Amino acid sequence: MITTKDIAALAGVSQTAVSAVLSGQGRRRRISEKTARKIMETAKRLGYRRNLAAQELRLGKSLSVGILLPVPTNNIYSYLTGALGPLLEGHGYLSSFAFWKDSRGQERAAESILCRCPSGIITVEPRHIPEDANIPVVSLITDDPRFDVVDFDGRDIFTQVVAYLHALGHRRIAYPYSSILAPHYRSLTEHFAAELTAHGLSTQWMGEFDGFSVLSQSNLPHLARLVADWYEAMRDRPTAIVFPTDMLAIYFMREMTCRGYHLPEDLSVTGCDNIPFTEVVTPTLTSFGELSEDTLADALVTTLLHRMEEPSAPRSVCRVKRRLIARESTVPPRTASAP
Repeated sequence: MITTKDIAALAGVSQTAVSAVLSGQGRRRRISEKTARKIMETAKRLGYRRNLAAQELRLGKSLSVGILLPVPTNNIYSYLTGALGPLLEGHGYLSSFAFWKDSRGQERAAESILCRCPSGIITVEPRHIPEDANIPVVSLITDDPRFDVVDFDGRDIFTQVVAYLHALGHRRIAYPYSSILAPHYRSLTEHFAAELTAHGLSTQWMGEFDGFSVLSQSNLPHLARLVADWYEAMRDRPTAIVFPTDMLAIYFMREMTCRGYHLPEDLSVTGCDNIPFTEVVTPTLTSFGELSEDTLADALVTTLLHRMEEPSAPRSVCRVKRRLIARESTVPPRTASAP
């Protein structure tokens, strides 16, 4: 069996440096990139395979992080599934994923992660983490007062999109979310309404959605039809609609096209999470992308590592800012007045 001592001898470096690099701690231990690359190349050449079980036994702790998400089907969770693993691996941790399709699967997913005794957990549904778990947890989007939370800066997103649509000439903007929601979402919808009022604009609430149904892939075609019905039933129809997810916006655009509407001429549409499909649908979808220096995955990993290193640190609330990416789905309305 190849050991770190063998790698160190062949690479001409210390065994300590080899252990640091192979466990993902090279940057923290200030091992140069040149030395780290040499160690990794030597390890690969020798056919070294990390013995995670032995390392965990030696350190007396788990080297895995549990990640609990809805099934990642063409949404923001698809991106996170691909991004979190490499980031955690760079810090010496392996990822254990558990997914669910509906609310009944959430508790089973949480139990499957908890029974592995991970060093930390990232979850979008923290209510299934028991009080006595004694595991560092970062909650994604859902604000649980027991845990650190990382979320998009929803207020900033609404501020940007309202200003943008107003500048295009839109005066009636719809948002298909109920104002009767959990406090977190209710606060965001109230902020959206305040931004519209500040610009002298009006909005309409649909009142049919809840947070989980919008994220469920199987519900999206039905929800898109509901929004289209809602739009057609209005006497004073909006000229722009802001959607909480890109996939719902995409299904809605398809539904409206099937009903004979021409988008964006008849109606401008915006999404929120900038999934890859936004650039290939017709019309391409206006959405919100990450700032390259401030990504959601980076914020989640950084927050969790800090909690693991400083268990008694004050609770952290991180709001990740996003930038509006204007595409073909938003244009000035046909009856636009001067901004």
